[in-house]
Amino acid sequence: MTAGGTPVRPAFLPAEDRLVTALGPHRVDITVPGAATGQSVGATVFTHEPIYEPGTHVHESWSKFAYVLTGTYHFTLDTRPFIATGSDLLVIPAGVAHGFTTQTGGRLLFVSWPAGNEQMFAEVGQLGPAASAEQIAEVWRRFDTWPV
Repeated sequence: MTAGGTPVRPAFLPAEDRLVTALGPHRVDITVPGAATGQSVGATVFTHEPIYEPGTHVHESWSKFAYVLTGTYHFTLDTRPFIATGSDLLVIPAGVAHGFTTQTGGRLLFVSWPAGNEQMFAEVGQLGPAASAEQIAEVWRRFDTWPV
C-alpha cells in the first residue's frame, strides 16, 4: 500500500518508545506517527494534569480532531467557547486559533491531517525539560505553529 506514492510500512512502537514527557502539563503518547502513514495522518494521546492557562495557538499546515477520552476541557476555537467532556469531538480546521484549560485533568486524543502535530511534540520533547522558550519557538516555527 502507498500513500502519496510513498511506501507505507506497518509500524509497531512499544509504549516506552512513544512517550514524550518533557512538555510541562502534557504527557504525550505518539500513538500513530506520520511515518507509519506516509505522512497522511498522525495521532497522539495527551494526558493532562490541571491546566489553567489556555496556551492558545494556531497550526497553519494541518487540521485536527480533539476527542475527549476523560475529564472536562474548556476549549476556545477562534473566540467561541466550548465545554467538552468524555466522548465529545471537536474539529479544529487549519488556521483556526485554539486553546484549552482543564481543572480536572484528563486525556485527549488528537488526530491531525496531514501528519505533523505528533512530530512537532516529539521534537519539542527531545529538547528536554530545560528547553528555552526560543528553542521551543524554533520548533513551532518549522511546523507552522504560532502562539496567539
